Amino acid sequence: MRREFEGASFLTGGRGLLAYGEFLGINFSEMKGKSVLEIGSGAYEKFKKEATRIGIKVFSSSVHLNEARPSFYGRAQEMPFGDNVFDYEVALFSVPYYLDLKEEVKITVAEVIRTLKPHGRAYFSPVLPGKKVILDDILKKFSDSISYNFFPLPKSLTKLLREKTAYRLVVTKKDK
Repeated sequence: MRREFEGASFLTGGRGLLAYGEFLGINFSEMKGKSVLEIGSGAYEKFKKEATRIGIKVFSSSVHLNEARPSFYGRAQEMPFGDNVFDYEVALFSVPYYLDLKEEVKITVAEVIRTLKPHGRAYFSPVLPGKKVILDDILKKFSDSISYNFFPLPKSLTKLLREKTAYRLVVTKKDK
């Protein structure tokens, strides 16, 4: 049986609840009534549409959106939000997947931490082995304000990625 995310539309924005659940390991029942930022939603905002139907308040951000939409057009390195705004932030096939420069990753991580509420969580996937090393180095520098863990993705997902190993990253902001 073919899954929703086994096709080209998946990488261009056709990522819904099923894909987010499998790649990020999210418990959606915890998110109901909470504020969620989707980083790199793609033009279709499929996750936002599906999550809204089950009572999750999602705000999408993507360079693929236009300014006429009620979501945020822009980059994760420059989020136009105050501090401590979101309960959850999710990034599937966006950050850090498409960021090549270590400095871009560092700035993005700082923005995610800044905009997360205390005890808020951020989920990122897939994290490939090379990016895991970079992220681990960056995240250690924020250890006073966060805790984090890398979890190996199941073989069924790494096979789809054509990778031997890939991870999901979960970051939790500490209460100061």
